[in-house]
Amino acid sequence: MQIKDLPNILTILRIIIVPFFILAFINDYPAFCAVLFIISGLSDMLDGYVARKFLCESNLGKILDPVADKLTYATVFFCLYSVERIPLFFIVGFVIIQLLQAAGALLLYRNKKIVVKSNIPGKIAGFSMFVLCLFNLLFFNIIEDRLFINLICLFVLAIITCASAVYFTQYAGIANTEKAKRNDINRR
Repeated sequence: MQIKDLPNILTILRIIIVPFFILAFINDYPAFCAVLFIISGLSDMLDGYVARKFLCESNLGKILDPVADKLTYATVFFCLYSVERIPLFFIVGFVIIQLLQAAGALLLYRNKKIVVKSNIPGKIAGFSMFVLCLFNLLFFNIIEDRLFINLICLFVLAIITCASAVYFTQYAGIANTEKAKRNDINRR
C-alpha cells in the first residue's frame, strides 16, 4: 500500500462500517453504534487531510467520499427514524437535499467535466449532521423530549439547506467561469 491509496482505503472503510452499524443498531447496542460512528467520522476527516497533505486527491476520491458520507448519514438517520429519534420531516428534507445535490453534481460533471469537491459550507453541514447523530446515539436512552429533538433536527435541516444553497451557487459560479473561459478561448 502506498500513501496515495490511503484516502480511498479510509473512505472504503467508512462504507464497510455501515452494515456493522446496522447490525449493532438492530441488536440494541447504541454505545457500539456511537463508537462505529465516531470511527467513521474520524476516518472521514483523516482521508481528506491525507489527500490534501500528500497531494493525492483523486477524482475517484472526490466521488467516493460524498457517496460514503451520504450512505453513512442515510443509514444512521433511517435507523434513528425507525425508533422515533428523528422526525419524518427531517428524513424527507435530507433525502430531497441529497437528491438535489447529486443531480447538481452530476450535471456539473456531465456538462462541464467538473468533479465537485468538499468546501466550507459542506463541512459545516457535515459537522452539524455528525453532531446530531452522535447526540442521538450517546443520549439515546436519556433524552425523551420529542419537541427538543424535533427542534434540533429542524435547526440541523436549516443548516444543511443553507449550506447546500451556498454550495450550489459556488459551483454554479465555477461552471459559469469555466464556460466564460472556454468562450474566450474560442473567440481568439
